[in-house]
Amino acid sequence: MGKYLSAILENDMKKAVLAFLVPLLAGPGALPSAGASGPSWKFAVISDIHLGAQADPARGAGIFLKKVVARLIAERPDFVVIDGDFTRGTPDDKVPLEEVRAWWLNIQSALKPLRDAGIPVVPVPGNHDQYTAAHRKAYAEAWKYFETALSSFSLQGSPPLYYSFDHKAAHFVPLAVIDQSIGPEEEAWLRKDLKQAESAGLRFVFGHVPMDSALLGRPRADFRKKMSAILSAGRVAAYVSGHEHLNWDHVRKSDGWPVRQIIVGTAMDRPYNYPISRALYAAHCRPCDGECLVPYAEKHVSTDPVSRLQRIRQTFYIFEVDPALKDGYSATPYTLDGAGRLAPFYTAGSGPFAPCPAVKK
Repeated sequence: MGKYLSAILENDMKKAVLAFLVPLLAGPGALPSAGASGPSWKFAVISDIHLGAQADPARGAGIFLKKVVARLIAERPDFVVIDGDFTRGTPDDKVPLEEVRAWWLNIQSALKPLRDAGIPVVPVPGNHDQYTAAHRKAYAEAWKYFETALSSFSLQGSPPLYYSFDHKAAHFVPLAVIDQSIGPEEEAWLRKDLKQAESAGLRFVFGHVPMDSALLGRPRADFRKKMSAILSAGRVAAYVSGHEHLNWDHVRKSDGWPVRQIIVGTAMDRPYNYPISRALYAAHCRPCDGECLVPYAEKHVSTDPVSRLQRIRQTFYIFEVDPALKDGYSATPYTLDGAGRLAPFYTAGSGPFAPCPAVKK
């Protein structure tokens, strides 16, 4: 390695090497910039809207999703990724195809304002969209609705399950990761796709299920190791997931390129939420008041110290791509206030906090 670096420095590439190394030495919250270029622009990610069985046909989507859609139209992202679980199908629901199709008509109605505003929706399959044959068929049929708006993106791969596209010098890869596994064909395609996208300024990968679970005590180590290796080799800026109905942001350390994982939470109207795992809670949260420090962002978030549930239950993300930003992009979680205005997910304050005061005996 010493000879290799020396050769690079002798070839007048010292600045390039330092540009890569300095962010790595800046601390656990820093990732090397991947060389984004051009004027700033935005895309958004929402997940786990869970329309379908619980949706009220008289009003279509719930009020929170309606407000999210309206807010995103005002924000004008270039596109919106929905990171899985459009519906609320279950493995044994025995819902006939016609009824599942009705769920998707409800979904299309809820998302139509985005389409009318010229903002494409990028679909990612979730486990609740894929359990039964009826779920899978209806998802494939619904893809045709979204495909029209995505026609300018020159999709590669095997849509509607896994595919990729380029946009403004960045590369985007929605995957069919609906449990803690990735199929051999999809894995081989992903490795090849990321290799071919080496020249892209930033690479973002989306899968419904996280690589590192924030709620499971014992996630599958083989899946985590495999995905980490693939994404690190592909120098992915961030792996963005949903599924767990909570919000978390950290960097998976490895011997190679460090991969940031963002779990975006749920935009469900009447959400059911899950607690942060005991191990994660012990490492990052204070039991005295439930204050947590989210690792990558180094921002505080409030939880209930008894249930370990985050107090803000509905969230979504807005990404801004700008070469002036630390990593070439920013990823900010939001919720909405009663008037539908953007409200911060993180509580006031940032950086490490003092430990809980000692309990007097």
